[in-house]
Amino acid sequence: MGSIIWLASYPKSGNTWLRAFLANYLRNAPEPVDINELARIAPNEASRAYFERAQGGPLAGLSEAEIHGLRPKVHRLLAGAVERTGFLKTHLALTRLGGVATVTPEVTAGAIYILRNPLDVAESFMAFFGALADEVVAALNYDRTCLPGSGDQVVQHLGTWSAHVTGWTTAQGLRRLVLRYEDLLDEPEAAFARVTAFLGLPQDAERLRRAIRFSRFETLAGQEQAHGFVERPVQGQGQGQAQDRGQGQGQDRGAAFFRKGRAGGYRGALSQDQIASLLEAHREVMREFGYLTPDGRPSY
Repeated sequence: MGSIIWLASYPKSGNTWLRAFLANYLRNAPEPVDINELARIAPNEASRAYFERAQGGPLAGLSEAEIHGLRPKVHRLLAGAVERTGFLKTHLALTRLGGVATVTPEVTAGAIYILRNPLDVAESFMAFFGALADEVVAALNYDRTCLPGSGDQVVQHLGTWSAHVTGWTTAQGLRRLVLRYEDLLDEPEAAFARVTAFLGLPQDAERLRRAIRFSRFETLAGQEQAHGFVERPVQGQGQGQAQDRGQGQGQDRGAAFFRKGRAGGYRGALSQDQIASLLEAHREVMREFGYLTPDGRPSY
């Protein structure tokens, strides 16, 4: 049996960017990898098809707890499908639900965790799910927040932004690399070189620069504009209660997945009260990862 390297993040924190870089670095081709092929390099752990395979049939009638209880079997099946190590994308919090781990230790080789300023995560959520700012702020601050199940995905527990970050970055026994979205923006060669080194990939400066170029925001957005992107939410996919099942109303396929790709987009999108609410809820973790100045103001 092989093992899994998790590509993990809270949603809207750069997971797709990381997967695009890895696809281009591993493929090492003269043209950018098609964004609609990213699932081949890092399938989505929450794919309903995997859980139906583990269940031996449709999931209809199963509770969320019963679906989550299938995760260890799903992870073992996916690990068994690779010879050595394979990548899995996940937005799950690293925790235990009903006594069952969200990440199965015995088939885990490590994780790359990417985090982003929660103020920008909130702004990106608003656009992606078509949600109100107050709903999104409440979701990032609430310990039962989930991405709801949809036609092709099962429910994914997120919890609060701080708990999500802390769970992945402090889990005992987990070999991991922690990256900040903002460092990928500011110092892409240094930050992405940490990824290739962590994975033990060949160290080639030109190959690194090409993979960064092929996965930059403008390239990904251009591909989406020309050919679409299968990971855009369909109409209504994000629908649900912000505090229990997700964040607001989903958008149709016409809404762009790759929108801005920069830091500080929350300015002008969040009110001072909404910013204050996020700062109050996440001050400790934001300070730990450099998102606050010494006097407590946002550093981005």
